Order: sequence, then structure tokens, then C-alpha cells
Amino acid sequence: MNPFLNYWKIDYAPPRISGALIYIEIEKPHEEKEYQVKLEKSKEVDAAISYLKKIFWHYANNKERYNYTQTQFSDQVYVDLETLKNFVIQVKKIFKSIYNQFLQL
Repeated sequence: MNPFLNYWKIDYAPPRISGALIYIEIEKPHEEKEYQVKLEKSKEVDAAISYLKKIFWHYANNKERYNYTQTQFSDQVYVDLETLKNFVIQVKKIFKSIYNQFLQL
């Protein structure tokens, strides 16, 4: 019995299906690596968002340290949001480069 079919608990499969199952097995290590990178980068984005939530609260409530006027507060929030946007774009570029490397294999 074909070991790939055994893994999928299939006794028999037509050649096209067997080929598809073999392809899935060949690609699995790359897919798992790509998934791990995506998880790590997603956690980094989540951490950045969490940080911004906290810092925005401090901008509004920590008068001793920040004491922003409404305009200063708004300007600082927009600067921080622009930084977050650039960070997310950079993460997207990393995902795209991983995908492009996969296409070149």
C-alpha cells in the first residue's frame, strides 16, 4: 500500500487523487513553516496594537507626563497610527517575500 494513502487512511485512490495527496505531503513542511512565520508576525502586530491602546490611554490620562492639548493629542495619535500602518505594511511585505520564494522553488 502507498504510504501516503495509508496516512490518509485510504485503501485505494485513482492516480490523480494519489498525485494530489503526494503533492500535499511534499508541500506540508513549507506550509507549516510559512504558517509559523505568519503566527509570529501576527503576534507582533497584536502586541503593537496592544501597546498603542495603552499609550493612547496614557496620552489622555497621564497629565503629569504628557499634558497634551486636544490638538497635540490628536497629532501624536496620528503619528503613532502612521507608525503602526508602516509596521503592518512591512509585515505584509515579509509575507509576500515568503510567498515569492515559494513560487521560485
